[in-house]
Amino acid sequence: MPVSAITKPQIKEYLLGRLEGDEMLELEGELLADKSVYELLEEAEYELIDAYLVGRLSSADRRQFEAYFLRSPKRKEQLEFSRSLHQVAGDHLKSLAAQPSPGAPQVPSAAAAPVATPGLGERLRSWWRSLAPLPQFGALAAASLVLLVGGLVWSLARNAQLRDQLSQERAERAALEQKNADQSAKVESLNSDVTSLKEVINSLTDDPVKRVIINALLTTFLPGTGRGGDPITPQKVIIPMDADLVRLQFPVQTDRFSRFNISLIRVDGSDRKEIWQRSGVTVSSGRSQELRIRIPVALLKGREYALKLTGVDDDNNTESVGEYRFEVVRPR
Repeated sequence: MPVSAITKPQIKEYLLGRLEGDEMLELEGELLADKSVYELLEEAEYELIDAYLVGRLSSADRRQFEAYFLRSPKRKEQLEFSRSLHQVAGDHLKSLAAQPSPGAPQVPSAAAAPVATPGLGERLRSWWRSLAPLPQFGALAAASLVLLVGGLVWSLARNAQLRDQLSQERAERAALEQKNADQSAKVESLNSDVTSLKEVINSLTDDPVKRVIINALLTTFLPGTGRGGDPITPQKVIIPMDADLVRLQFPVQTDRFSRFNISLIRVDGSDRKEIWQRSGVTVSSGRSQELRIRIPVALLKGREYALKLTGVDDDNNTESVGEYRFEVVRPR
């Protein structure tokens, strides 16, 4: 809702609980975002309270004022403050009216002309001006000043509270936006993983036309953890451009384990990243003791790799056996 479209009648309807739905939400948003709209709200609150105290509200507005407007404890405090101010000002003006001014001619009551009743604003201004030349009303003026200052402090405190709430909401919104950004980044990463997985699934299709399998026997073995020691030259594995799978075979260096966990690690200098894993691989049956695995070529997008072997015994104890190193070569 534009600021120029907000009027006091609309704010009055809001204060009396008659705005609903989107119109109410938009007005509340403007209250948080625009200080001038909030000041207009405060002015409308005081005018409603004044109209209620002097009996200028219609029956319907009075019922809404008592049933909805006064739900807020702060507004009840405003009402009591204004009621006290009305009472003090009214009593003082009555006492002034009962005392004739010095040197003023006496006018018979029968001949007195009717005088219009002044509004609250004029009554309060007249009352305050009358206090200045009369020392006997100094205490009354001081008390009234305390009430006025108290009302101002209350208004400032309420304004500060509303600003704090707005700042908190903005901080929460910023945190939510950051969370959404993080989630979007995760979604993009997952989409990338899904794309790679689809390539893997396509490479494993049963269609014999797409299953071009390359056999490679790995012999470059590095025992232990696969780190440290003398540098070794990785074994070259040539993979044609039309290949879908590569079948890797490598001898088992120990007979202490019943099965093996195998991890495919992409090596880039000192950076190592696991990109594929297979658990529970058993030694192939036959005369040769060797392990055999098939890896989708779609995973082999780098150059140098390591197959890390972890042995698993019958009690599920694991031990690092070593790793085979190989380098992917693609003919042009």
